Amino acid sequence: SGKSSLINRIRGLTSDDRIVDGEKNPLFAKVGVTETTTERVGYAFPDNELVQIWDLPGAGTEKFPVETYAEKMKFQEYDAFVILTKDRFYESDKKIATMIKNLAKPFFFGRTKTDSAMTEEASDMEDDFCSSETEDQIREDC
Repeated sequence: SGKSSLINRIRGLTSDDRIVDGEKNPLFAKVGVTETTTERVGYAFPDNELVQIWDLPGAGTEKFPVETYAEKMKFQEYDAFVILTKDRFYESDKKIATMIKNLAKPFFFGRTKTDSAMTEEASDMEDDFCSSETEDQIREDC
C-alpha cells in the first residue's frame, strides 16, 4: 500500500538514496510491488535520531492476522499511529483503529497512491473526468 515509500519520503529519502557508497542504505525502507515488509522495522529521521518511525507489515494476512496484530507489533511501544491504504479502508483497518483507541493513543488515517487513482480515473472517464469531483469522491470514501 506504499507504507515504506511514504516512510522514505517523509524522511526526505528518494530512490537515489537506496544505495550509499555501493552498500544498501540502512536508513532506506525497503520498497517493492509485493509484500516487502515482513517484520517491524524502526527508522530514525536522518537529522534527528530521537524521532523514529516504524514500518509495520500489513495486517489481516495469513502471517499477520488482525486478532494478534497489536500484540505481535507491540502497539504499546508507539506514541501514535498512521493507518494507510492505497484505495479504501477495510474491516481490518477498523479493528486495528479500535485496538489503538483502546490503548488511548492517537491515530490518523491516510491514503497513498492517490496520484495513481487519479490517473486511472482520468483514463476510465476520458472527457467526463473532473479532478475536483474525483478528489471529493476519494475523500468521502475514506
